[in-house]
Amino acid sequence: MFIEDKMLHLFGGNMSAYGADVVVGTDENNKPIIQARSVRNTVTPQIVRFHLEGSEGIGVYPMWFQNEKWWVKWGCCDIDTGVWGEAYGLAVTLGAMGFTPFIERSRSKGWHIWVFSDGPVEARLMRRALKVAYATIGLQAREANPKAEDLRPDQLGNFVRLPFKGALEGFTDRQVIMEQWDETGDGLPVSVGTWFNNFTQASRTHPGTIQYWAEKWKEPKRKKIVDPQISESQLRVMFRTMPDPLFQFIKDGPAGTGDRSEALVALAFKMKRAGYTPEETYAAVKAADERWGKYYLRPDADVYLLDIVERTL
Repeated sequence: MFIEDKMLHLFGGNMSAYGADVVVGTDENNKPIIQARSVRNTVTPQIVRFHLEGSEGIGVYPMWFQNEKWWVKWGCCDIDTGVWGEAYGLAVTLGAMGFTPFIERSRSKGWHIWVFSDGPVEARLMRRALKVAYATIGLQAREANPKAEDLRPDQLGNFVRLPFKGALEGFTDRQVIMEQWDETGDGLPVSVGTWFNNFTQASRTHPGTIQYWAEKWKEPKRKKIVDPQISESQLRVMFRTMPDPLFQFIKDGPAGTGDRSEALVALAFKMKRAGYTPEETYAAVKAADERWGKYYLRPDADVYLLDIVERTL
């Protein structure tokens, strides 16, 4: 089996689309504005080959819909704070839970921690099991993938960038899985060929183990936002009277950050600093989400939006 076929088999999910960096315009200096977008094309071994050669980095969607349920065969925890102790603590915790964690040094300052199931498992079970690991070391599971338990059948959810971008063209120290990591650091990069050669059946986690830990998860009580609903007339007045930079931010969306979820969080904190109530902040975040198209069509959109507002409390 070719390396791209192995990659596709192990990291597969929804194969009807993939994530890619797309040029969506230019800024005032005529530099390209790049955003992460979904590409509605089938993920093929050739596309994965392009990724491994470095010509086109891609991300994969973990969730697929079958028999009225959402399924995954891997999970991924994203630690983007740059704090190695958080990644190490999470990996050790997952190991103690019976997973085999693989730490990838991601493309920026953080790490991805991958775990693989020995067969398809419901997305909700994988997500809840990962949330148990996060909670054990006192971290919020904001970047536990899959990021949703349920979607509409036509939705994709969130993608995760594949590791080993450009690995076939030579040494890379980013988007590469590490070995010999310990509490002092993330260890040494391993080549894609060596990693797959060492990947065995024991590297996968039994679905029963995933279900066991998922059943341990208890959703924490939410902070109380008295009434997240305000009237349309109140919303119009708020938008008419808010500071122009804040209104412009809502109008322009995440062009500056390229990430809609990060932009929604930024908006919530901007609203708080401007003196708005949690109810008003929720209304603005909800309106921005409908404009930007991140969560608003998901069945559990309010859970994500309330979580964003609660971070400001």
